Amino acid sequence: MTLLNLNVRMIAGALLNHDAIRFLGVGVWNVLFSTVCFAVLLKFVFHETHYMLVLVVSTILSVTNSFICHRWFTFRSDAPILKAYLKFYLVYGVQIGLTFILMPVCVELLKWRPIMAQISVTFFTTVITYFGHKYFSFQSDSFMMSRTMVKTSVLRRWPMLSLGAILITSFALGYLFCFVRPVFLNPAQEMAFPRYISAINPIGVDLRLAYDFSKSWITGTTPEIPSLVYPPLERVLRLPLLVFPFRGAFVIQTLITLIAFMSVVLLLPKRFSKSPDWTALSGLFLAGLFSYGMQFEIERGQSNVIAMALVAWALVLFHYGRGASARLVAYLLFSCAIQLKLYPAVFVLGFTTDARDWRRNIVRWGGIGVANAAGLFALGWDAFCVFLSTLTTHSGGYASFGNHSLLSFASVVQKLADGYKPRYYHLEEVAAAGDCIRSVLPEAWLQILGPTVGLSFALILLGCLTAVLAMAYRRNDRTAFKYVMVMCSFVALLIPGVSMDYKLTVLIVVFAFFVSESEPIVLTGKRGMLRAGLFFAGCLLVTLTLFPPEFRPFVLRSSTPLLLSIAVLFTVLMALERRSASGKEDSPADLHE
Repeated sequence: MTLLNLNVRMIAGALLNHDAIRFLGVGVWNVLFSTVCFAVLLKFVFHETHYMLVLVVSTILSVTNSFICHRWFTFRSDAPILKAYLKFYLVYGVQIGLTFILMPVCVELLKWRPIMAQISVTFFTTVITYFGHKYFSFQSDSFMMSRTMVKTSVLRRWPMLSLGAILITSFALGYLFCFVRPVFLNPAQEMAFPRYISAINPIGVDLRLAYDFSKSWITGTTPEIPSLVYPPLERVLRLPLLVFPFRGAFVIQTLITLIAFMSVVLLLPKRFSKSPDWTALSGLFLAGLFSYGMQFEIERGQSNVIAMALVAWALVLFHYGRGASARLVAYLLFSCAIQLKLYPAVFVLGFTTDARDWRRNIVRWGGIGVANAAGLFALGWDAFCVFLSTLTTHSGGYASFGNHSLLSFASVVQKLADGYKPRYYHLEEVAAAGDCIRSVLPEAWLQILGPTVGLSFALILLGCLTAVLAMAYRRNDRTAFKYVMVMCSFVALLIPGVSMDYKLTVLIVVFAFFVSESEPIVLTGKRGMLRAGLFFAGCLLVTLTLFPPEFRPFVLRSSTPLLLSIAVLFTVLMALERRSASGKEDSPADLHE
């Protein structure tokens, strides 16, 4: 009996050492407290008062009770009480706002049952609230002191501009420019909110095709669509979803997508950065969560976020994991991403420990490539031939503003030059753009305009990639790695013939990694000011991709020029970034010299 009590105490002590467990315990207590508090106030104190006033009073008491418990029990914080209390209310307000936004989305758009929606939203907002309180409400002075101690000498000499401030400013400007202006401040003086996603009912059409394809493969029947533009092993990775009916499979994939996105933007940075900029990461998370690309991703039932999450975790395990087992898991996760979506193969460049050890790098990349090429034959020669035929058919792409590949953009430009009239509601704008092109360029140029633009854009992208790889090879430090990953994302977004706008979530995932690896920009004269300006311009262009094409000006309706411009900006930004011998950005010693 004594041994049993000792084991129980040890287990309880181990659990209570984790602030996440304490957070959940306080949450359960606060539910009981708020319920009893409301009942007591309504019955004995304000029995003749309207229940809504009682609810306000009980909410204030419940929030205060929760603040006390979290401060002294959950996070054991020494932050100033008043400041932490106000921050606590701010995080609580974000939780309420997310609840009121996500509940109608789940019930009205996704057609979930209210109870299921409430459970899902509660789980999601609880996770958000936990990180908000841990890294915002109860962030102690000692933590802030340790984070800024290294930068003290720099702060005395030069002002520093945090990436979070730049990101939030760019998000605000993008919101005004791409939402408030077209929706409320349009010339018609009426609220204009078009249906910006060509939704197909029932929802989740791409997942449904993959689901039926995997199901027919298991049952041995002929699928409705004979082939899909996915590697053969993709149907094997989908098998766990076949346990559920399609509606349940769609719900599960949606939840996995959101969890994967949250894990990469909010959890992963802590694995490789001691003091990530949580303001910037929180802004990226919220912006990406409600972005046009994420909505498109969920509506189609796509798995780009899941594939990129696998890539991100694989790279972190490869670079920061311990032992051969961590690298083996990293290779396995990366291979799953490639077999789920073929384009993550370009991120094989991230599996580099020493940029100048080219022999070992080629062997490592070649091994990953051979293993995944063999995976294409895993289901037999016939399955590979069908996949290759389908891939070849789709490699030519098609002209659409929602397809941001270089081939698609070149086709759109050529059709505008030829006087093509698309069947959209932007007909007048498209016709005016075509007339403008034909009035400026001679007839001989109009015939080759599309291929010329496509080839020029491809050469610009190739030049940016080559420049970034050359600088990474010369510097051979960890900080150059973030630029390589950003450039790989542009290759993945622009090169495939079919690259729909739901893939724009790839940019947010990689950009979160970039922000986590970056330090605040030190405004050291002209170079520092230029770096700050370029980063702000890049953030502003990234912000524009968060909004639907219909909300942007016509010249920015296609995401292709935006993505290519961001690639050029970040290439120049890398060239301007001074490196020290230790590999740190703009270290105080370098600035002093």
